[in-house]
Amino acid sequence: VNLKRLANDGSEKITGLPICRDDPARVTVIVSSKRIGRILIETKNKHKLVKGMRWTLELHEALFEELSRQNALRSALRMLTLSARSRIDLERSLIGRSHPRDAAVGAVEKMDAMGALDDELFAAGLVRRELIRKPAGRRLLESKLRAKGVSDEITRRVIDEALDERDPYEDAM
Repeated sequence: VNLKRLANDGSEKITGLPICRDDPARVTVIVSSKRIGRILIETKNKHKLVKGMRWTLELHEALFEELSRQNALRSALRMLTLSARSRIDLERSLIGRSHPRDAAVGAVEKMDAMGALDDELFAAGLVRRELIRKPAGRRLLESKLRAKGVSDEITRRVIDEALDERDPYEDAM
C-alpha cells in the first residue's frame, strides 16, 4: 500500500498489529484493513501503538521512514527472487513502484551487502541468454546492458568474453 494514499487526518484507524510469522521481532501495521508494512516491536512500543488507535499525520511521519525502508526491502527481495537484476535496474524498478528514493537506494545497498546483487554476473547471464536465443552483435548487446544500467567497463568485459568463444562466420549462417 502506498503510504501517501492513507488519510492522515485521524479518520482511519489501526485495525491490526499481528506479529510477523517469518520475523517475530516485527509486527505488520494494518490501517483500515490495509497492510501498510512492518515495523520493529520496539518501534511499536515506543509509539504506544494499539489496535483502534487513530492514524494521524504525526504517527504517519514518525513511522514513514521505517515503513518505507522495510517495504522497499521486501519489494527488492521479491523482484530478485523472480529474476536477477543490475543495481541500477533494481533501484529504478523500486522507484517506479512508488518507493521513496532513499528507501530504494537503501534496499539496493542492503541487497548488495548481502551478496544478492552482482552486475557482472547479471550481465553475463543476459548476454548468454541473448546469444543462445539468437546470435547478436556487439552493439545490440551493449544497448541491452546499457538499458539495464550495467557500467561500460563491465559491459565491455562480459561481451568480449562471450564473443571470443563464438565463431562470427558460424553465427552468420
